[in-house]
Order: sequence, then structure tokens, then C-alpha cells
Amino acid sequence: MKFVRAAHHHIPEIGELIGDPWRIERLSAIAGTPLEPYPVSVISSIVTFQGANEAEGSIVWHTDGVPVTEMIPLVIDDALVGGELEIFEGPSETGLARQAVDDRFDDDEIVRIAHQKGYSIVGQLMRLMHRVAPISHGSRVTLNLNLRSRERPYIDDNSMCYLAADNPGREWEAEYIRDMRERQLPQYLRAQCA
Repeated sequence: MKFVRAAHHHIPEIGELIGDPWRIERLSAIAGTPLEPYPVSVISSIVTFQGANEAEGSIVWHTDGVPVTEMIPLVIDDALVGGELEIFEGPSETGLARQAVDDRFDDDEIVRIAHQKGYSIVGQLMRLMHRVAPISHGSRVTLNLNLRSRERPYIDDNSMCYLAADNPGREWEAEYIRDMRERQLPQYLRAQCA
């Protein structure tokens, strides 16, 4: 899969969308808790390009580090075959253990959600095993915008090890440390004292 990380640095309109109050209010209502844009810009917004070849057409089974993701289809080829969001219905630990042995699940263990023009998919995919189904024909371009709880920003699985493995340039380090000091730790301590 090809992708552009920190897409809002390259496309100003994505930056406007990330902080749009109406969008945040609507997504917060769907989530049932106040949300805020994810603060580490290298993974705050990502544009993915997927096509019908093995290198581009699928994302392996995984769980997300960010708490909430909104996937917005920008382009969907009319002849697209595959590319659905697939979610394993069981515990992620069970799924990951099974994936180490065999790359298959039974159809009744998977929820499939097709991307549609004009609609986004919003999900809490942290600790939820999922993937993009292989694309056998056509292509799609998707904007992924990540969010988290405004009241509990410390609920987050993006460790420094995870970020460093995906982003070895460490351009994210100062943002990450600042967020830990100024948002996550103070909110965590408030919650513990309440």
C-alpha cells in the first residue's frame, strides 16, 4: 500500500477538515464521548492508495494504536472488487494467535463494511483486529483521520516503540512528548484523583 502521512501538511483542506467544529461535534455524538483530533501529526491524517496488485491491494490483519479512526473514501474505482473493511468478531489476541498459524477466518467470524462514495466509516479500531480485504480489480484512495477522547486522551495504544517502528525519522517525537506532558499525564492524574 502506498500512503502519505501527515497529509494535512501537504493538503491544506485536510487541515481545515481535521479541526472543523461541526465534524468533531457530529463524530463525538456518534462516539458518545467528546473527541479531539489526534495530536501527533505524522499519524493524524493519512491518505492511502490501494490498487489491484499484491503490494497495494491489502493491509494485513492488525489492531490500531489510535483510539478512533474516520475513513473517508476520496476515490473509488467503479470496477472495484474487494477493499472492504474486514473486522474479526473475536478477541484480538485469539485472532492474532490464529494469524500466526493460518491467514484465514471463517466468513461467520468477519464483519465486512464496504466503502461508499459520500459516506465515511468511523470506528474504534484500537485493540480490534481488522484489515482491508484484498483488492482484485480496481483501486481506491482513502483519507484516514484519527481522533481520541478529549476527556481521556491517555486511552491510547500508540507507544513510542510503535511510532518509531513506523516513523524512524522521529519527526513525531517532540509532539508526542509534549502531548504526554501537557495533555495525557495531567488528564490521567485528574481522573485518578476524582
